[in-house]
Amino acid sequence: MMAPTVLYHATFKAYLPSILANGLGARQPKSWDGSAEGVVCLADDPDMAESFAECADAVSSDIYDSGIVVLKVNANGLALKPDRNIQHDGHIHSWEFDGE
Repeated sequence: MMAPTVLYHATFKAYLPSILANGLGARQPKSWDGSAEGVVCLADDPDMAESFAECADAVSSDIYDSGIVVLKVNANGLALKPDRNIQHDGHIHSWEFDGE
């Protein structure tokens, strides 16, 4: 299954300067204990992306309290894989990008 050409990534406002300067593949610290190192999650729905950030369990209170921002990402040409942390019902709504 091909990923949509527009996807969404939610992150914390504290990370935004680094993302704007270095891109999504800049290797921010993991936000979830069970997530793979260096993987950025992208969703096909902005609300789904935001829900991923809302349940982040491996960020400090200062980072979490900076607020959540949802980025619209042009995913055309990105090497994406189905999100290994999401159970799929035949439809894929969340993708992994490893920054390459």
